[in-house]
Amino acid sequence: MATAKTSCSGAARVTAAPESPWRQEIPLELFELYRSDNLEYVREQSGRIFTPHRLRAVGRATRLDAVMCSRRMRDVSLTYASYGAEVQIACGELRDYYVVQIPLSGGMVVRHGRRQAWSGRETASVLSPFDPLRMRWSADCAQLVCRIERPALESRLSEMMGRSLTAPLSFDTAMNVADGPGRAWRLWLENIVAELSRPDSFVDDPLVLPGIEQTLMAGLLVSQPHNYLSALRRQQRSVPSRVVRLVVDRMEADPGFPHTTASLAKAVGVTDRSLQLAFRKELNLRPMEYLRRVRLRRVHDELLAAEAETVSVTEVAQKWGFSHVGHFAARYRERFGENPSDTLRRG
Repeated sequence: MATAKTSCSGAARVTAAPESPWRQEIPLELFELYRSDNLEYVREQSGRIFTPHRLRAVGRATRLDAVMCSRRMRDVSLTYASYGAEVQIACGELRDYYVVQIPLSGGMVVRHGRRQAWSGRETASVLSPFDPLRMRWSADCAQLVCRIERPALESRLSEMMGRSLTAPLSFDTAMNVADGPGRAWRLWLENIVAELSRPDSFVDDPLVLPGIEQTLMAGLLVSQPHNYLSALRRQQRSVPSRVVRLVVDRMEADPGFPHTTASLAKAVGVTDRSLQLAFRKELNLRPMEYLRRVRLRRVHDELLAAEAETVSVTEVAQKWGFSHVGHFAARYRERFGENPSDTLRRG
């Protein structure tokens, strides 16, 4: 990626290029939608992924050198986009989704309603579904764009707060991704992109995907200022010990089920953040860490009781909720000091 942050007025600020977490030349290259210099074609195809909009080249540009790669999971879509020329983009309200745009090189000016912000490598832009949008991308601007469906994000917030929303969720436009919680969220997003960029990615596994999206949404809700953030932080109240026991009993009863912290919290009538704090206080573990221990114990017991000729390690691991055998094997060795295949042979 380029190392210069170039403003739309031509001023340049030089910064060190971060190490890329993905293996391809560009993120999400496995999911390329187009490479084109045709402005109308680019506008039409981009409008299908996001919102119909106006697009025009400005400055010295006469032709585009545009690239777009995009991958939709379920409620979250991740896109890499660059135009290869200085462009202006304008559209009405997004309406149905929220967007986080993280420049990987270059930058842009964002005008969202009455708010205006410069977005570069250290400052992402967060767009709520309201107000008209205008953007001016520098010629070297390339962005990682995270689209989150509005119903899913608002539902996630409602679950975390333990009540219905009384007004639409609205974020501040500028997001610091250079340090603090914003940086942690950016790194988490880039790790997901890196995993999606692998041909053998486990992200699409139905046992994994819900948790990834829920964590991504929750992370955004606690790291970026919005009109519910103060109320959300007040919601971090204590939870009775009996609630932790109810969740533990649910895990023990069906550890192979694709539980998430959000689903467990909802089942016992608390917020997921409250449940996490209660688990930390009572057991010094996160809920998913405890669930992993339960699953590992069940696998270990079954391997000890099984005959190596009639069962496989992979079969047993998947039965108890482990979808990625390599990660499972590493966790198993950490827990029991031997490979699962060794346990099976001793059975």
